[in-house]
Amino acid sequence: MENHIATTINFINSYRQKRTEYERGSDFWRFSVYVSLATWLKMFRRLKTWTSRGFIHALASVPLQQLESRGAAPRNTSSRHSNRSLHFEVSKLHQTEGAVKYLIGLISPIASFAQLRPSNLDELMKALEEEKKSDYSSTHSAYNGKSAIQFHCLLITYSLLL
Repeated sequence: MENHIATTINFINSYRQKRTEYERGSDFWRFSVYVSLATWLKMFRRLKTWTSRGFIHALASVPLQQLESRGAAPRNTSSRHSNRSLHFEVSKLHQTEGAVKYLIGLISPIASFAQLRPSNLDELMKALEEEKKSDYSSTHSAYNGKSAIQFHCLLITYSLLL
C-alpha cells in the first residue's frame, strides 16, 4: 500500500509539472494502465458478486426489440472517451477463427433472444470502422439501432465468461 501511495503522489507531481495537454494526457494514460493492473483482481471479484450477477441477469432480460427500435444516439464530442478499445477487441474477435460463433453460442439458451440473436458482429464492426475513419472524434455513434443488439449480446457473453 505504501508503494501505491508513493506511485500516486509521483503521478500527481509529474502531472502538475507538465506544460502541455499532450504531456499530461500521456502521463494520465500511463497512470490509468497502472491503476488497472493494480486493481484488476478486486474488479474481477466485484463482477462475480451476486449483485453484479443480478445486474447481468437484468441486462439479459431486456427484450432485443427495444434495442433494435432505438435510433442512433449522437456521440458527445466533448467527451474524451472513445470506442478505440472496443474496436480493437471486436477486431481481434473477427480475426480469431470461431471466436464470434463461440461467444454468440453462449447466449443461445436465452429464450427471449431467440428471434433477434445475431449470428455475427458485422454491424457493430462496421459502425466501429465508421467511427475510426474520423479518429473516433465525430458525432457518429457506433451504438445505433443495427449495432445495439450485437453490442448488448457481446456485453452479456463477456459477463457470462466470468
